[in-house]
Amino acid sequence: MNAARLFQDVLALVYPQQNECHLCSRALEAGDGCLCAACAGRLNAGRIPRQDMFAPHAPLFACLSAYYHDGEARRLCHLLKYQGDALAALPLAEGMSHALVLAGLTADIAVPVPLHPARQRERGYNQAALLARELCGHTGLPLCESALRRVTHTRTQLSRTRAARLEAMRGAFMADAALITGKTVLLVDDVLTTGATAAACAGALLQSGAARVALITACRA
Repeated sequence: MNAARLFQDVLALVYPQQNECHLCSRALEAGDGCLCAACAGRLNAGRIPRQDMFAPHAPLFACLSAYYHDGEARRLCHLLKYQGDALAALPLAEGMSHALVLAGLTADIAVPVPLHPARQRERGYNQAALLARELCGHTGLPLCESALRRVTHTRTQLSRTRAARLEAMRGAFMADAALITGKTVLLVDDVLTTGATAAACAGALLQSGAARVALITACRA
């Protein structure tokens, strides 16, 4: 059983019936998914237009985001990252899949931005991995969670400038050459801010033999 299917099966066990909207608790109708029509409409209104989806962040050849980091999308990201809400990944990943199709972006494998093991133990999960698993379920991309690992543990980056973030990320990641050599890698994360973490991940992947690295995130700040 692949990781994406396992993720879906676990969700089905934990949330056997989803009768209320995940954001406003309004009763759901058949076919609504986990958001009611009103919340889904507001989420879709926050999609980044095709012409504005990409942001430049070397050495990534493309940085693609599905939503602005605002409104319903921001609320879903907060639920996913800070409240252990796995269901919040579902509508976000659906939007990411839609963005990939619109942009015509393809890759050989998908790799989530990893957490340091200590941070993952503290949080209990990696929100980027949850998004990547669901995204791969939509797209059919092979998921490779072990291709990249974080080897240094830094404090939160929220208050740092981009230059400080880039310096803090130096040497923070290591990639497995056997899994990525010659491949186009799609890096997956929840929010793009300065791009420092994604750039550091891309650097490690490229140094280990990846042909190209692109990034997709649910939101762009």
